[in-house]
Amino acid sequence: MSNQKPSFRYEIDNFSEKKAYVIYSDTFKSGGCEWYLAIYPKGDRLADGHLSLYLDVANSTTLQTGWKKSINYYFVLLNQSGEELYRSASGVNVLFSAEKRGWGYRNLLPLSKFQEKEFLEKDKLIIEVYINGGEVEDNLALKFDEVTIGRKIWDDDKESRAQKVEERVKNLELKLDAVSFKKSLSDEANEYRAQQVEERVKDLEILDVGFELASLNIKLDDLERKKTDDQRVKNLARMELRLTTMLCDLERKKTYDTSVFDSRIKQIEEHVMGLRFKLESLITKLGEISNEKKKADDADGSLVQQLEESVKNIELMVSHLKVEVDKKKNKSSADDGFLLVD
Repeated sequence: MSNQKPSFRYEIDNFSEKKAYVIYSDTFKSGGCEWYLAIYPKGDRLADGHLSLYLDVANSTTLQTGWKKSINYYFVLLNQSGEELYRSASGVNVLFSAEKRGWGYRNLLPLSKFQEKEFLEKDKLIIEVYINGGEVEDNLALKFDEVTIGRKIWDDDKESRAQKVEERVKNLELKLDAVSFKKSLSDEANEYRAQQVEERVKDLEILDVGFELASLNIKLDDLERKKTDDQRVKNLARMELRLTTMLCDLERKKTYDTSVFDSRIKQIEEHVMGLRFKLESLITKLGEISNEKKKADDADGSLVQQLEESVKNIELMVSHLKVEVDKKKNKSSADDGFLLVD
């Protein structure tokens, strides 16, 4: 086994219980780049019952346009005791670039292996990645530098040409002045001839200057068009980088939002179950209270009836006593010789 230390080591506890579609590791640095691992515990969408594992460039947006990096890398899977479970192929260089930021294995290891007894000790998976490679190459930036240097040479040549044209114009002006001077010295017989010569010379010189200026304008137009095309290439490259980064961020966010949404749904379901249980308990309690109230009402009604009957009996007894008392009073009065008349 090689004595090379891993570029990065990532540990996953309770691996078989992971519900997330993808797990992203922390970022780490190696070979002038920042990286991260993308682990699919149940395999990505195109995997056939296998663990999927990828190595991705994390700081692609901070690299210069057109960056490329050729590296040799491989993965090693270990259990908790450090026993090697799997090692991917090594020795082949892979080219990472702005167009292809991630490489790895869609079908790295069958998921059935993780179900074997004691294959994954205490359900802990350790992933090591080994990276060998040089610094980031920026070929497109070098090409841009070459274009800039060529453009500067062309600009210098353009300025030199302009100076030459300006000198020729000055020479033509001097020639025209000389012809005009000679014409003023000529006699009337030669004046018409001198005038024709002057116009002919002027036409020829202007034609020459016009040709030079037209050629220079065409070259300037080509240069401006080339500048526009170069700028369009840069803008398209930047746009592609932004869109690629947005796609990666959306994929991460979609995975995160799905996990949060599933967790929230589970919490809501548990809360609803709790409310349902409380509602059933309240209904049962209300039933018990209603029964107890009914029994209390029945007991109160019976007690009132008993009291009413007792009062009636007492009233009868009082009435009887009053009658007996009245009888005794009447009898006592009769014995004393008095007769009470009502």
